[in-house]
Amino acid sequence: MLYCPTEDNGTVTLAEASEKDCKEHSRFLLTPQSTHRAQKSTVSTPPVIARNQLYLRDHELLFCFHLKGR
Repeated sequence: MLYCPTEDNGTVTLAEASEKDCKEHSRFLLTPQSTHRAQKSTVSTPPVIARNQLYLRDHELLFCFHLKGR
């Protein structure tokens, strides 16, 4: 499973990748949105997963999401 944030609008996609294709499982939009991205127009920090938490950064904002275990 891959967490794939877009660089332009703050959308994060959860996708399953295989040798043959990529299947989207879900997507969500980071809110609130950074006011700094409007000036620089990109989100360039990769997502980080630690201790069942997903951390996403959008310039001056930091988001933390609890990941549900199996």
